[in-house]
Amino acid sequence: MQLKDVDLNLLIVFHQLFTEKSVSAVAAQLGLTQPAVSNALARLRHQFGDPLLVRTGKGMEPTPRALDLVVPVREALEGMAAAVEGARRFDPSTYAGDFSIASVDYGTQVFAAVFAQRLREWSPRALVRIVRVHANERDTLSKARECQLVISDAHLSPVTYSSAPLLTDDWRVIFRPGHALDQGPFDVHALASHGFVVSRVHDDERRQVTDDVFAAFGLRRRIAVTIPNSAYCGAIVAKTSHVALITARLAERAAAEHGVRLARPPIPVPPMRVLLHWHRRHEASALHRWLRERALEVAASL
Repeated sequence: MQLKDVDLNLLIVFHQLFTEKSVSAVAAQLGLTQPAVSNALARLRHQFGDPLLVRTGKGMEPTPRALDLVVPVREALEGMAAAVEGARRFDPSTYAGDFSIASVDYGTQVFAAVFAQRLREWSPRALVRIVRVHANERDTLSKARECQLVISDAHLSPVTYSSAPLLTDDWRVIFRPGHALDQGPFDVHALASHGFVVSRVHDDERRQVTDDVFAAFGLRRRIAVTIPNSAYCGAIVAKTSHVALITARLAERAAAEHGVRLARPPIPVPPMRVLLHWHRRHEASALHRWLRERALEVAASL
C-alpha cells in the first residue's frame, strides 16, 4: 500500500476511534452517521490488512498494529493542522477539537483543574483531555509524544522538546491535632521516628530525592501507608498517628479539608519545580502557541 492509496479522512476517523473506543461517540464528534463511521473502519481494516480495533466488554480495544500506527498518524494530523493554522490566527471560540494535557498528580490538583475551567470559558466547544503522567523521564517522554502539553518535574532533552517553568512549591509536614509533633518544634530524628504516608508510584524520581534528604542525616524514614495519589494524604493522616511530607499548596488544602496541622520540615527539602513540556513539532502551530501561552498565564496567577 502506498500513501496515495490512503484517504486522509480515514486517518482522522482512525485517530478518533483509537481515542474514544466508540463508533457512536466518534460519529457525534465528527458529525457523521454511525454507519458512515463503521464503513470508514471497514475500509481502514481492508487497507491495513488488520482489524485495528476489536470490540470487547470495555469498548473497542486497539490491536498491536493500531498501537504502532497511532503515534505517526497523530503526528501527521497535527503537522497538517499546524500547516493550516500557520496561515491564520487561531480562534479558540470556534475550536471544536481536543486539548490534550498529561500531568503529574500535583499538577492535576493544583493547576489542571483550574486550567480546564478557564479553557472551557475560552473555548466552550473543545474537549479537554487530562491524563496522568508519572514523575520520571521515561513516562514524561512517552506522554510528550502523545499529548500537546505535559506537566511534570522530570526533565527532557531540549533538542526535541521545549520546556518552561510552570509551578514552584515548598514542602510541609502534616500530622493530626494532638500528635507528638504538635507539641512544638521538632528535629529530623523526631520526624523520622514516625510512619509516613506516601504516594507510591513505580520509578518516581521525586521519591528518590526525598529519601536522599533523610539519608544525608544517616536516617531512613519508615513507610507506613502507600497510596496512589497524594490527594488522599490528608484524610489518612487525620485519622492515624502517621505523618506525610507533601507540598505546601496540598498541605494547606489538607488542613482546610481535614483539619490536619502543618509545619515546615526540619530538613532542607529541594523545592518542587514543575515544568511545562511540549514537542518541538508544535512550535509553528497557532493553536499550540495559544494553548501554552494560556497555560503559563494561568499558572502565573496561582
